Amino acid sequence: MNYRVIKLFLTKEKEERWLNQMSALGQKLLGKTLFSYRFTESKANQDSVRIECVPRDFDIDKAKQAFKKKQITVVIHQRRWLYLRKPIHQGGFNLYTDLKERFTYYRKLGLLNFLMAFSLFGLGWFGISLHFSSYLLIFASVLLVLYSCSLMFRAYLYKKSQTMP
Repeated sequence: MNYRVIKLFLTKEKEERWLNQMSALGQKLLGKTLFSYRFTESKANQDSVRIECVPRDFDIDKAKQAFKKKQITVVIHQRRWLYLRKPIHQGGFNLYTDLKERFTYYRKLGLLNFLMAFSLFGLGWFGISLHFSSYLLIFASVLLVLYSCSLMFRAYLYKKSQTMP
């Protein structure tokens, strides 16, 4: 039986955790639109779900072949986001095995969030200049700046731990 769940997430970690909880309850992810997730019933604790941000020039066909060797299925390819599924009995996801890959990944996510925060901040000030109440946009942009700074700091720690003996 297929059904839809409408839900909004601000971080990919929370979304990934929720999708894995749904998988543990026996709900298999079939698809996703903007805020809507489609599930079907399956065996509980069968799959693990991972969400990854990919570059713009990402070749999905090559990636599908590489993921197939690792027993990973691409469930959804939505703009720059990949939703991956792997059976739990075959082990966890080890997509970023070395520290350099982790550094570039967190730096990329931090820059993406910083750009989103900058645009929200600009929209908020533009709304205030037109005498609209846009303080919520400015507050959201400040939160996104703090979150992106935490991601950039995490990337810095990975880079620092790579250079240390």
